[in-house]
Amino acid sequence: MAAASSRESQGLQIAVIIFAVLTIVLAVTTYVFYAQAETAKKDVATAQAATTAKEKERAAVFYQNQALKFVIGYGNIDRPTVMSAKPVAGDPAVDEILAKFDTDMAMYAAQVGEQGASNYVVLPNYLLGIITNKQFAQVDSEAETRRVQAKSVQDLASQVAVTKVAEDAKAKAETDLRDQTATYTTDRAAALAEKDRVAGQLTVKDQLLKKEREESQKTIATISGQLTTMQGLAETMKKKVLDFNNSTVNRFESPDGRVTLVNQAQRLVWINLGQKDGLQRQTTFSVFNHDENGVAQAEPKARLEVVRIVGDHLAECRILEDKPANPILQNDVIFTPAWSPGVEVHFALVGFMDINKDSVSDREMIRNVIKMSGGIIDAELQDDGTRTGSINVNTRYLVLGEKPNERSGTRVLAEYNFMLGEVNKYGTETINVQKLMSMMGYKPEERKVELGTNAAKNEFKKRGPGGAAAPAGGGVAPPAAGPSGVPGFGPPAANPMGVPMPMAPVDDPFK
Repeated sequence: MAAASSRESQGLQIAVIIFAVLTIVLAVTTYVFYAQAETAKKDVATAQAATTAKEKERAAVFYQNQALKFVIGYGNIDRPTVMSAKPVAGDPAVDEILAKFDTDMAMYAAQVGEQGASNYVVLPNYLLGIITNKQFAQVDSEAETRRVQAKSVQDLASQVAVTKVAEDAKAKAETDLRDQTATYTTDRAAALAEKDRVAGQLTVKDQLLKKEREESQKTIATISGQLTTMQGLAETMKKKVLDFNNSTVNRFESPDGRVTLVNQAQRLVWINLGQKDGLQRQTTFSVFNHDENGVAQAEPKARLEVVRIVGDHLAECRILEDKPANPILQNDVIFTPAWSPGVEVHFALVGFMDINKDSVSDREMIRNVIKMSGGIIDAELQDDGTRTGSINVNTRYLVLGEKPNERSGTRVLAEYNFMLGEVNKYGTETINVQKLMSMMGYKPEERKVELGTNAAKNEFKKRGPGGAAAPAGGGVAPPAAGPSGVPGFGPPAANPMGVPMPMAPVDDPFK
C-alpha cells in the first residue's frame, strides 16, 4: 500500500507539472502577442523593424512549439529537430522546460522502461491509475485551464484590435511619406535651378579672381625683389655691428675711467668720472691694472661702488673688494658694462638667474643693480614664461641665465628660443649673468652660520659703508674717520701728500 501511495503521489506531481507547462506556454504566448501589439502601437515609423521583430518572435514561438511537441511526444519530433529550430538569442523559458523534462525523464526512466525518457506520453499511460484517483483535482485543473483559455481568447481579440489600430497608423504614415516625397521632389528641382545660377556667378568671380591673382603675383614679385635688397642691407649692417662689437676700440672693451687717488686706510677711492659724465651713485665698477687691454675679458683686481659725486669729473667710491697682494693703485682703469660716460646701455634678461647658488631667483636684485648703474632693461623673460618688452636695435646685451628645460614648461622654452632668435636679428651681444655681475663689480654675500645648539643670535651683523660693524643698538655704523677726524663719507679726506680733495655740495648718501 505504501508503494501504491507513493506512485499515486508521483502521478499527481506529473499531472501538476504538465498543467504548469501548459500554463507557462499559454502565458508566454499571450505575452508575446501582447508585446507585439504594444510595439506596433508605440513605433509606427519603424514598421519594418517591428516586422523583423515579429519574425524573430515567430521563430521563438516555433521553437517553443517544437519543444512542446517534443516533450509531449507529438509528431515524432526528436531532440536534434528542436535544437535546429532554436533561435540565436535562445529562449530561457523553453530551456527551463527542456531541463525539467530531462530531469523528469531521468527520474522515472527506471520505472517505465526504456521509453520513459522519450516524452510525456508514456508516463501518463503508466500513471493512469493514479490520475483516475485524482479526478476531482483534474476537474478543477481542467476548469482552470478553460478559464485560462477563455482569457487567452479574450487577450487575442484585444491584440487583434490593437494590431488593426497599428495597421491604420501605418497606412496613414505611408500616405504622409508620399506627400513628403512629392514636396521633396519639387524643392530639389528648385535647388538644382539655384545651383546652376550660383555656378554661373562663380564662373564670373573665378575670372575676376584669376585676374586679381595675376596682379598680386606681379606685386609679390616686386616686393620680393625689394625684400632681397633689404635682406642684403640687413646682413651688411649686422656684419658691421658684429665687427663693431669685436673691435678693440669698442667702448665695452675700453675702460670707462681711471683711479685718480686711493686711501686704503679709509677704504676709499676717487675716480675721474662725475656729474657731467652722467655717473650715478651706487654704480659699481671692476678695477683692472692700468696696462690691461680688453678689460671685458680680463679678471678684475678689485670692485668699487660710487658713494658720492664730488665734481664734474670726480667721484668718491668705497672699496667693496680688493686683494692685498695686488692693491688698487693710481691710474688703474675701471669698467662696468651697465654704464658708459654719456651713454645709456640697454639690456635684456632671459633665463633663471641664481648668482649665489641658493636655488632662489636673484632676478630682482640683478634688475636693481643694472638700474642703479644707469642701465635700461628693454626686454625680460620672467621665470613663469611671461615676456615683457622687446629687443631692439638699441639693446646692447642679452643677459643669459640658466636655460629652461622640459620641467620649466614648453611656453618658457619657446619664449627663450624666440629671444635668442631676436639676438641674431639685431646683433645683440650675449653675456653670462655671472660674467656681467663680475664686470659690474658685484660679489654675492657669503653667509656662514654655526649650526646646532651653539648658534648665536648675532651671527649676522649689519655693516656700514667701508665694512665697519653696526652698533650694538642696531642701525648702520658711521664710516671710519679720516686723518682729520671727519667720517669717510663726509667731506673727502686729505690725500697721502697732504693736499685736501675738493669739497662736494652733495650730502652724505648714508645719512
